Amino acid sequence: MEAAAHLREGREEEAARSHAVRLGVRLAQRLVAGVWADEVDLRIREWSSEYDARLAPSIP
Repeated sequence: MEAAAHLREGREEEAARSHAVRLGVRLAQRLVAGVWADEVDLRIREWSSEYDARLAPSIP
């Protein structure tokens, strides 16, 4: 609804930003809830080793 309001006001960049934030929130909710979402799960599968490396505690 925020994105639609921004579009009505001619603020396309704000609409795109609102849409991207909302999409990110929805995807995070799916990930936490364990609901399959291609946008999340396929990306995690592809980049799992990189994610693991970033999240692993560093060992001196």
